[in-house]
Amino acid sequence: MRYFTVISILVFSLCFFRVTNAQTNISVTVKDSLTEYPFIRVKENILSDSLNTMALFYEKLKILKSDTDTVRKVVNILHLGDSHIQAGFLSGQMMSRFHSDFGNAGRGLIVPLKLIKSNEPRDYAIRSTASWFGSRCVDRKNYPCPGLGGMAVATRDTSFFFDIATLSKTDSCNAFCSVTVFHHPRTSPLSVISQKKGVNYYPTRWPFASRIELDTLVCNLHLKGQSMFGDTSIYYAMSLENRNSGILYHSSGINGSCYSHYVEAGQVLNQTAALTPDLIILSLGTNEAFGKCDQKDIYDQIDRVVSMLRDIHPGAVFLLTTPPECHRRVRRKGKKKYYYTYVTNTKVEKVAETIRRYAVDKGLACWDLFSISGGRGSAKSWVKYQLSARDRIHFNIKGYELQGNLLYDAIIKGYNDYVGK
Repeated sequence: MRYFTVISILVFSLCFFRVTNAQTNISVTVKDSLTEYPFIRVKENILSDSLNTMALFYEKLKILKSDTDTVRKVVNILHLGDSHIQAGFLSGQMMSRFHSDFGNAGRGLIVPLKLIKSNEPRDYAIRSTASWFGSRCVDRKNYPCPGLGGMAVATRDTSFFFDIATLSKTDSCNAFCSVTVFHHPRTSPLSVISQKKGVNYYPTRWPFASRIELDTLVCNLHLKGQSMFGDTSIYYAMSLENRNSGILYHSSGINGSCYSHYVEAGQVLNQTAALTPDLIILSLGTNEAFGKCDQKDIYDQIDRVVSMLRDIHPGAVFLLTTPPECHRRVRRKGKKKYYYTYVTNTKVEKVAETIRRYAVDKGLACWDLFSISGGRGSAKSWVKYQLSARDRIHFNIKGYELQGNLLYDAIIKGYNDYVGK
């Protein structure tokens, strides 16, 4: 009798483990969908993390996935980068899959890039009829000083309006009911004028942020700002939430940016304190490959950015990514006239090597997109399979979404291994 009781307990325990594991395990991209790109090194698509630093992040995902408590739980991700991230296609794919698998806590960070005539992701819009000027962390004359999001917009109008909206290819939208506005400490908070009832205003622990809470979910909001005559109102970004448990995926990229730009514009990093990220992904390096910095300089700049962020977020997990190979345009002399052609930018490989070495030296997780995307000579394949943009430095939507899927898969493979132990 005792023998059968023990057997029953063991069988029940095994079944319970399998059910629990099935509930927390996440699917990765089907390998068959990647066979059309034979240059992708699918078997190498894992995170290098010798010290298992990602375990802390995986544990938070596991709790989020398996928890049935009604108390709201949010896991925050901050993804900083350059033009590859500013476009929003790579990070947008990451956000979509995180939301699908772990819950959608809101759109997260939105940055008014179009107000200074730059490109911004397609899933939100920030419009205004005011007269705006601004700066980015890559500008030599960066007044007003860039803040969260890597930029700042400013106006001297005494009264002005913002229209913010989340956009979607479908009839549904990424609705929100909480807006955190990031602004200069001496800039007055915004007020809602699109609805009179069910609106509450709150200060935050940070002097550069104020919060608006709505009683109902909305897809767009009409905001008003005011300033005293002669004053300059300065804004950096906004964060949209919906009060649900899930992932808040904050992504921020600035065209042309390097690690050094984030060091020089220290306020950009300092203000990330308000986002309290659990995971910080750093995707930089392409622009370093077009500059004059040597590997030691790049290593030192990476260290300064990581050190600054570690001081601000001592409990965060870091994930560095390497840039994929790209081409550079060169001028050649022909028989009758000069012509332009494309050659491999060999410095990208050296930058990738530096990032990998830094991650190993400092015990950080690393995702080696340079190798995973095909390694040396792979830029031709991305062009051949129509995944690159015309400049052969950037990628089209299909290319960025492929990279987003690969990065997500690499993270989730590590997560599945963690929950399967």
